[in-house]
Parts: sequence; structure tokens; C-alpha cells
Amino acid sequence: MGKGKPRAVEKGVVGPSLSVTSSTIPAGPVYYPTEDEFKDPLEYIYKIRPDAEPYGICKIVPPKGWKPPFALDLDTFTFPSQAIHKLQARPAASDSKTFDLEYSRFLREQCGKKSRKRVVFEGEELDLCKLFNAVKRFGGYDKVVDGKKWGDVARRIADRSRRRWFGSGPVSRVQIEKKFWDIVEGLVGEVEVMYGNDLDTSVYGSGFPRETDQKPQSIDDKVWQEYSTNPWNLNNLPKLKGSMLRAVHHNITGVMVPWLYIGMLFSSFCWHFEDHCFYSMNYLHWGEAKCWYSVPGNQASTFEKVMRSSLPDLFDAQPDLLFQLVTMLNPSVLQENGVPVYSILQEPGNFVITFPRSYHGGFNLGLNCAEAVNFAPADWLPYGAFGADLYQRYHKTAVLSHDELLCVVAQVCTLF
Repeated sequence: MGKGKPRAVEKGVVGPSLSVTSSTIPAGPVYYPTEDEFKDPLEYIYKIRPDAEPYGICKIVPPKGWKPPFALDLDTFTFPSQAIHKLQARPAASDSKTFDLEYSRFLREQCGKKSRKRVVFEGEELDLCKLFNAVKRFGGYDKVVDGKKWGDVARRIADRSRRRWFGSGPVSRVQIEKKFWDIVEGLVGEVEVMYGNDLDTSVYGSGFPRETDQKPQSIDDKVWQEYSTNPWNLNNLPKLKGSMLRAVHHNITGVMVPWLYIGMLFSSFCWHFEDHCFYSMNYLHWGEAKCWYSVPGNQASTFEKVMRSSLPDLFDAQPDLLFQLVTMLNPSVLQENGVPVYSILQEPGNFVITFPRSYHGGFNLGLNCAEAVNFAPADWLPYGAFGADLYQRYHKTAVLSHDELLCVVAQVCTLF
């Protein structure tokens, strides 16, 4: 899964301004398993693979009975901010001029510093006065921390960001998608966004129930137990019977251990395929939708050629650029050059599967929370060998030893 920087765009990526919307990109397949089909994830994915793999991606909408409780208290997360909480030491007026005076005075008296340079957030100067008052409305810094209100502050920031870009009225996916690519192509100026990506669930906690975690009082014991052992729980998926990752005896973060993603408007995951060409499964716990683009694995070489020809300077400077997960290219450019591209709109409660060596990328339509992990059924093994060769070719450190995995699988094949 992605290890790139939490950026909306990569500086220096330029190209022709082509129109790209969901209406110009064919949709990837969507599946609605029955309760019976949903019992075994790997068996179901094996069943749909012949139809879905040519797209490189698919969406799975669980049966109506699938309602896992969200197990993580996001309000305990801290978000990037300036230390304006110390302004509670003195009253501050809500108007910006008085706030600036009080803030400057505070820095001089308490820190021995002059007023610092303006803070830039999402490409614009951050209004510290408004942020201060947003925190104040929730009772001030101490109450925000003690009452675990940082999630509310983040939601307020997300709402403000959406209003700034699109106003207060309804906004469509097409509008957001067009604006995203305008930003990527440099038509709007530099934009940086908040994005909590690649968060190790062994450190931050998982959105799914886990038997080793303390159960919140608000969640029923039976429900907690049911979903903590469910095979679609991403904490369980990598080591299900039939997954070659059962041969891996140590927890590899991002592969064996899920990663959590807290997305904001325009936060993106750049073009890449998975470590060792693994399958991946992504689950959207809550929030705004996530827009995915995919190029099937059998078109990966063509995709790479078009990327290199479209961005020659970047690849000359960094031949392994596609390993860095920091580059986006308009799907229309790919389509114009004969590369098939497909799109998926992932909504809360949906799973998205990516297939071996399929390039994928995308962006978030607003504040959301997703979780992802890798898995490797037996049909992955040839792709894994190819992935190991790639690591050698580009002098990259492998995530695991493919040869060792094969030896373990051969020795204890009854476990698989």
C-alpha cells in the first residue's frame, strides 16, 4: 500500500490540460455477494476474478446484514495545528485585529519572540483567529483535549475547506473531480492538504474490532466478538486459510498489519501497484466517497511507457519514480495513448479490491476514514516472483523474502 507523501500534487508535474470526469472513464465492476457467498472472502474473490481482474479493480458491496461497529475513537487523534491554545492565558477578542495584537503580545511576553510568519494551510494563509475561535467554541484547548473533541475540530476544518472551494450548496463528484485535476495540472496554484495516511493500526488502533482491544461500553459483547473474528475484518484477512501470507511469521506493517487513512478533500494516493504485486483490500469505514482509477495488470508495461514519455524529466532524475508514490498523471493522457483506465467510486461500507500489478491511484472527496491491507491467494505466486525481480532490478529493499515464503509454503502446504 501507499508509502508516499501526504500531498495532493507532485510539484513539477505538468502536461496538457485534458478534461477528465467520471463520465469519460469506464466504470470498474461492482459485485453484490449473497450472505452465503460473503462467508469466505478468498473463495468469493477467486470466483469473481476471471471477470474482475481485466479491470484491475472492483468494488464489493456487502450484504445488508454487514454492519461492523467502528472501533476507533478518532477524537483522540491530534491534528496539525499551531500552539494557539496558550492564548487562553488571556482573554482575546473574536475580531482578527485584536486577536493579532493579543497573539503578538503573547509571543513577546511568554516566548520572547516576535510574531511569526503567517501559517499557510491548503495553499492559503491560515486564519488563526478563526481556528482559535473554533477551538474556543468547543470549550477551549483543555476541554477539546480532555473531552476528545479534535475530531469535531477536524470536521469543522473539512467543512470550511469544502465551502471555500465549492460554496455552501450541493457539489457533485464531477465538480470535485474536475477541480482535483485542475490542481494537479497546476491551473489553481500550489495546494497542500491534511492527510493522515499510512497510520499503523498496531500503533493507532484499527477501525475494526480486535479481540486484543478493549471493547467500548457502547458496543454489544456479541457484536464485538462476531466482527473481531469475521474473515472480512482486515486484521484477519492476510492469514486466512488460502492466503500465502500465512507463511510469513512476523507482522509487516502495511502488508500483514492494516494501515489506516484519514482523508480530507483532494488528499490523494498516487499511481502505484502494491508491494510484491500483492492483492489489496480497502474498506471505507465512514465519510465522503473515495474516487479510484485503475489500469489492469496486463497493461502495466504500457502504462509505464506512457508515464515515462509524458514526464521524461522526472524519470531521468529519478528512474524509480513509480516506487515513490508521489506522481499523478491525468487518466485522459493515459487514454489518449491507448492505456485502458477504469474508475470506481467507493462509498462508506464498500470494499475495493485491487489485483496483482494493477496500477491504481485516486483521491478523496472529503473527510473520511479508510483501512487497507494486502493478501495473497495462491494465484498471486507468479506475480510475487515478478515483483521480487523488480526489487533487484531497481536495487530496492524487498518487504519480504519471496524465496523464503516459497520454501515455507512447500514445507507446510497443508496449512494453505
